[in-house]
Amino acid sequence: METDKIELKQIQKIAEVVIYLEGLIKGFKEGKIVVQKGEGFVSLVPAEQVTVMVEAKKKKDKEKFSLELSWHAANANLESVSIKTVEPVCKKESVCTKKSEVKEEKKPEAKPVENKAEKLIKEDAKISDKNKPAQKG
Repeated sequence: METDKIELKQIQKIAEVVIYLEGLIKGFKEGKIVVQKGEGFVSLVPAEQVTVMVEAKKKKDKEKFSLELSWHAANANLESVSIKTVEPVCKKESVCTKKSEVKEEKKPEAKPVENKAEKLIKEDAKISDKNKPAQKG
């Protein structure tokens, strides 16, 4: 995916900074922000929800204010959604097909498996039966 990017770092008068910020506000209100530098430009379409990060620092004789605004493009992360009466059968995590399009393989029926406790109880019963004296009848 190609990334369009324009960066600017320069010293400006406060009046010029205010013009940038007013342009940014207008862009948010109108739903489109166009940043241009020379012949190059980047068009941004803000989403309804925006992540805002603000940082203010003061060190000795230097002060800094940072404002970062970010959002996901409106259709960037949307998955297609459908409503059907047939469930998908997924062979791989990302590949699903309709159940009616996949032939189901018959699997052999599983035989019941005794757990260890059941086996031990049966073995103990056999040993007990062997050790009992034969009853005369």
